[in-house]
Amino acid sequence: RDHTAYNAVCAGPVGLRRLLPVLIDHVLSPTLTDAQFATEVYHVDGEGAQKGVVFCEMQGRESTEDDLADINLYQLLYPASPYSFECGGLTPDIATLSNEEVRAYHARFYTPENCLVLVHGLVPIASIQEALDEWYDQWLKRQGGASPNTPEQAKCWADMPPRLSAPASRVVEFGAEDEHVGSVHVGWSGPTIADVETCTALEVLFRFLHEGPASPMAQKFTECDNPVASEAQFSIDLRLRTAITLEFAGVPNALASDDGTDEDDDQDGSDDGSGSGSGSESGSMGSAGSGGSGGSMGSEYPGEMGPLEAGALRAVLLEKVLRPLAVDGFPKGAMAKAAARHSIKLLEECEDEPSEALQGYVLPELLFAASIASERGPDAGCSRLNLAAILKDLEGKDDAFWQALLKEWLLDAPSAEVVMVPSKKVAEKKAADAKEDQEKRQKKEGKKGLKVLQEALDAAV
Repeated sequence: RDHTAYNAVCAGPVGLRRLLPVLIDHVLSPTLTDAQFATEVYHVDGEGAQKGVVFCEMQGRESTEDDLADINLYQLLYPASPYSFECGGLTPDIATLSNEEVRAYHARFYTPENCLVLVHGLVPIASIQEALDEWYDQWLKRQGGASPNTPEQAKCWADMPPRLSAPASRVVEFGAEDEHVGSVHVGWSGPTIADVETCTALEVLFRFLHEGPASPMAQKFTECDNPVASEAQFSIDLRLRTAITLEFAGVPNALASDDGTDEDDDQDGSDDGSGSGSGSESGSMGSAGSGGSGGSMGSEYPGEMGPLEAGALRAVLLEKVLRPLAVDGFPKGAMAKAAARHSIKLLEECEDEPSEALQGYVLPELLFAASIASERGPDAGCSRLNLAAILKDLEGKDDAFWQALLKEWLLDAPSAEVVMVPSKKVAEKKAADAKEDQEKRQKKEGKKGLKVLQEALDAAV
C-alpha cells in the first residue's frame, strides 16, 4: 500500500550487473503506448464487455472475501490516511482513466529521487555503483540533461497515521454460492514502524496465543467440541504505523439454511456439498452455531447469527481468552519458550528464503528511514537486523511485562471489526448488473460502434 517493489534474482554478480540497468529502465522509462494501455489497463471489446488486465484484476478484488475484508478493515483502522484507499484503484475509476493520466502519474512519482535500490548478496559494491551511474547518465540525456524537479516527493508518507480512537464495526456481504461459512476480521492500531522491540514482543505474544492445537486461541475457537472457526491467527502488518490483525476463518453462519436449501443436510450434519473438503466439520459448526445442540456456543454466541454476529467473536476473545491472561498471568515459562520458538522460526525463514527474509526486514526500515530517524535518532541503524538480541532479552521478561503488553495493545485499545457474511443474492446481483451494463453499452455503441471497438482492440493486440 505504501510502496511498489520490483524484484529480480540472479545466480551471480555478473548477471546482476547486466540485469540491473535493464530492470530500472523498464520501471522508470516504460513506453506506455496507447496500445499497451488498452490491453493492460482498460478497453471495451466488440461485445461491449469491459476488459483489460488491471480492470479484471481489480474487478476480482472487489468481489472476493479476503480482499473485501482487507480494504474494509483498513478503512476502519486508517480513516484519515492513504492506507484506507485501494492501491490498485476501483473499477469505476479505472473505466474513466486515460493513458495521458497514467503517463502524468508515472512522470510525477517514478523518478530516481523517489526510487530505492536494495541489493543483497555477494556482489561487489563498485560494480553495482558503476551500473547505476551508467544508467543514470543515459536517463538524464533522455530527460534533456536535468532531472525533473519533484519537491512534493519528500512529503509522501511523511505523516504518521493516528491510533484508532474508538471501536468500530462493519458487516460486509460478499457474493458466494455457499452461504454456510464466512469470516471475522479484527484489527488494532499497532506501534510505529520504528518501535522494533514492541513489534517483536507482539509477534512473540501472538505465537503463544495461536500457535499449535494446545494454544489458547485454538482451544477456545478451533480445537474445541463445537469449533466456531477453522482458523484463528494474529499477524502484524509493517506499515508506517503497524496494523495488528486477527482473522477468524471458516466461521459458521447460523442463518445459512433459512432459505430451505440443504436444510436436511444441515440438520443431520452431513457434507454440505461445498467442495471444501471439510464437510463434516462445517456441518458440526453449523448445528452448534444455531444453538440447537446446547453446547457452549449457544450460551457464548446468543445472537441469531451465532459467531458470525457483529461483536460476538471479538467479545469472547477479549473476555474469555485475553482478560484471564492479563489478570491471572501466563503459564510458567510459556513466554520464554515462545520467544525461543520465534527465534528458531526466524532462522528457518532466513535459511529457506534468505532473499525474501532480508527484504522483509530491511525494506520497511529503508522506506521509512526519515520517520525512524526522527523517533529513534539518526544513528539507530537497522534494528530489524538485530532481532536475535531483542528476542534473547524477551526470553527473560517476567509476567508483568507480557500482561502490560497485552493490556496496552489488545485489551485496553479500541479495535475495528469486519464481519464477512456470504450471500447468494449479492453474487446474483453482481452478475445481473454486469449483464445490464454490457447491454447498455451494446445499445449505446450500436453494431458500427462495437465493430470499431473490436478493430481498435485487434490493432492493439
